Amino acid sequence: MTEKKDNRGRPKGATSFVRIALSDLIKQVGENATVVVSKKWLEGIMEALADVNPSKANASIKEAPEPQEEIEKIQFTIHND
Repeated sequence: MTEKKDNRGRPKGATSFVRIALSDLIKQVGENATVVVSKKWLEGIMEALADVNPSKANASIKEAPEPQEEIEKIQFTIHND
């Protein structure tokens, strides 16, 4: 039997998330920028809004569309000589 390595995964104490002020984020990316958030976080925010103000329970946050890359088209012709 092989021994398992003890140093797998994230180091102890490491974190994947960091808290920042919304105003700082807006300064960096602008108020119309799209940002990635977890579905679990978004659901939690929506539940919190519903608890504080039930009239906002039906408020919807729409998912932003994926940005479309503009692809330059190249014209070419195939000759069968």
